[in-house]
Amino acid sequence: PPPPHLPPPRPPPPSPRCTHRRQRQMCIRDRAWGFNLAANIGGLQGNPFPYHEYVAGLDGVEREILVLDELGDVRADDVTILDLRLEKEFAATGGLGFTFSIDGFNMLNDGSVLNRYRNMAAGNAGWVSEVVSPRVWRLGVRMNWR
Repeated sequence: PPPPHLPPPRPPPPSPRCTHRRQRQMCIRDRAWGFNLAANIGGLQGNPFPYHEYVAGLDGVEREILVLDELGDVRADDVTILDLRLEKEFAATGGLGFTFSIDGFNMLNDGSVLNRYRNMAAGNAGWVSEVVSPRVWRLGVRMNWR
């Protein structure tokens, strides 16, 4: 123990546990007052939109013909998704505990286009067929036994 005239030593701050895989970064940090904070950021390069038409050949076989000069000439925007989580654990009687959490998905509210209808001969050519889901909030309670 430290001498009575000195304050007790502080424990070292917890180090973040982070992992990195390709364009994804996740970090969990134990915060003051028993809160845990987690963040996950992911990126996706824009997908190509290979616009095409179906053309019947002289032999009667229908073929898919690429309309663009090169695959990748037309691409979707790059996508960045940020997810966050904040949680707090409470001890109850005996070996029982509760963890209350709030999660936020797509916190940047990126509504990027992921896919379009690509058949140029169809009436819906170029229409959006898929976008990134909008921001979502989730509240949770977990019961823990020790």
